[in-house]
Amino acid sequence: MFQWDRRPEGLTREGYAVVSANFNIMNICLLVMWVMLAYIPFFHAAEILETGSGRALISFIVLFRLIRIFILQPVYAGFLSAEAIITVLVFLIGALCFIMPLARTAAFSKRKAGA
Repeated sequence: MFQWDRRPEGLTREGYAVVSANFNIMNICLLVMWVMLAYIPFFHAAEILETGSGRALISFIVLFRLIRIFILQPVYAGFLSAEAIITVLVFLIGALCFIMPLARTAAFSKRKAGA
């Protein structure tokens, strides 16, 4: 899609190795960060959703994922390739993991206020 396997013009082999290693390290760190953030709704949903800051954190994660799917995906990758569709599905599943506890809390709050 982005032709990452091609070496950019004007970049030496050594420079490309450094840039490539840095990209790999950043991607691994981002993966670890998302795994840590995914841990929250599965194992600590009740605790994090009891506080305003916790709900704000979850809301911002959902907002990021929705922007990633519906704004950044069409601009940078499109929706035409199988790889792009798989990426969208993965991000939708991730967004749902954060939306579900947030929606449950909102529904529970509404029922509690009505009772």
